[in-house]
Amino acid sequence: MPSHRNEDEAVVRKGDGLVVWALVAFAVAMAAIGIDARGIWESDEGRYTAVPVEMLRSGDLMVPRLDLDRPHLTKPPLTYWAVTASFAAFGVSETSARLPNLIAFVLTVLVVLRLGRRFVPDKPWLPALVYATLPVTVLGANVVTTDTLLTLFEALAVLCFLEREKGSNSISPVEGKSSSTPFLIAMWVAFGLGFLTKGPPALLPLLAILSYLRLRDEPLRPLFPPLGLAAFALLGLGWFAALIAQVPALAGYFIGDEVLARIATDRFDRNGEWYAPFTLYLPVLVVGVLPWALAVLPDRRTLEERASVPYWRARIAAFPELALLALWFALPLAVFCFAQSRQASYLLPLFVPIALMLGRALAPRFDPTRGSWRIVVLIAVAIPLATKFWLAGWPYYKDSRGLAAHVVAEFAPAADDRILFLERWPQWGLRVYQPARIGWREAGTPVCEALAPRPQRTLIIVATKRPADLDVALAGCGHAPPRRLGAFRDMAFYSIE
Repeated sequence: MPSHRNEDEAVVRKGDGLVVWALVAFAVAMAAIGIDARGIWESDEGRYTAVPVEMLRSGDLMVPRLDLDRPHLTKPPLTYWAVTASFAAFGVSETSARLPNLIAFVLTVLVVLRLGRRFVPDKPWLPALVYATLPVTVLGANVVTTDTLLTLFEALAVLCFLEREKGSNSISPVEGKSSSTPFLIAMWVAFGLGFLTKGPPALLPLLAILSYLRLRDEPLRPLFPPLGLAAFALLGLGWFAALIAQVPALAGYFIGDEVLARIATDRFDRNGEWYAPFTLYLPVLVVGVLPWALAVLPDRRTLEERASVPYWRARIAAFPELALLALWFALPLAVFCFAQSRQASYLLPLFVPIALMLGRALAPRFDPTRGSWRIVVLIAVAIPLATKFWLAGWPYYKDSRGLAAHVVAEFAPAADDRILFLERWPQWGLRVYQPARIGWREAGTPVCEALAPRPQRTLIIVATKRPADLDVALAGCGHAPPRRLGAFRDMAFYSIE
């Protein structure tokens, strides 16, 4: 008998291994197909690629800069470090810029698989399959921002919370049980890495965890082991502390501008209207769950059953962790709706609990051997991939690839040259395509000051309507009259030497 049992366990382990490798291959394919189908888009991708190029050039990994004299401290540096490492290993390109997010996406799929073993034990791979085909998650894996990395660390933190009593079906912490401590330390490490990626938003799942434990009258103190808090302080706060130690005024900037102002004001002009949650977030949530949400729509009888309070009480009593999933989704969403700075990409971490809830709802009916379900899977795969290639063909005016081709053809920039956007918002993504440094000067900046220090050659990019006093100003700086180059989109180009 023991030999048969060992053989059965070996077969199960082999099957689990095949599932893992199949999901990895599938997730890699979903993220890699079309990864370089479009250029670097402004403004987020431009900034998140220009800073790593500057880090690679200067060797300064501590202070993110868009150019030599413009520190860029709006986000912590982990995303910049990841892209810098990719550039150093594989060269500066669109593909290597997006590679860290591809890896983060694949790792998140594996984390969802592990979570699926707890939430959907009969089909643990189903939530991972759902997550790997949701339009928002697949498209997010090809956008150079902080949100895909943040999603990984938040999901990993929740997984460590659930795994802290390995082998137990309860998610209640047991005081004095030392076996849970390593998982709680790992949870705080994950939160620290998330904080180093995007700051305070990384702690939003902690609100769900604390709220859930309070609802169940569970003690909170075991959730805060000293070693875990120390790891969080070192990883999450160390970079901030190092900069503040050098420039104390940065404490006010980080707290006032990057936290309070984003929550309470529309200073950053990011969808601060009261109705923006309905016009921005609601469409993302609705479209982002297609086609899986349609596959779980209940019939009338089921709707009537689920509308009753006893039904949900019984569900939570039978599987209390469903409340954690609901809180994990609802509480961060409420914060995003309340804050005055709103972007569609902020919702990306919420699609982990969404995928788990969809997987659990689909599990009783999902049968991959049936033709109807295979069609659903094919549609789920086709939607994000088709969207990728549609976006690649969309003539987006902030695509830096087309601008770079024009700049190279007209100006042939070298490493010692400079490209200066004068009184026009810059396209930092040009750094991916050509060697010249990028500069930007706002309206009202004296031209001589904008052009100092004087490089060998400068390409000035302005709005199509040329500033009337540009020639006079350049002459006053000791420059020869600029040479007009070919226009592109709404931009005019002038070369000075």
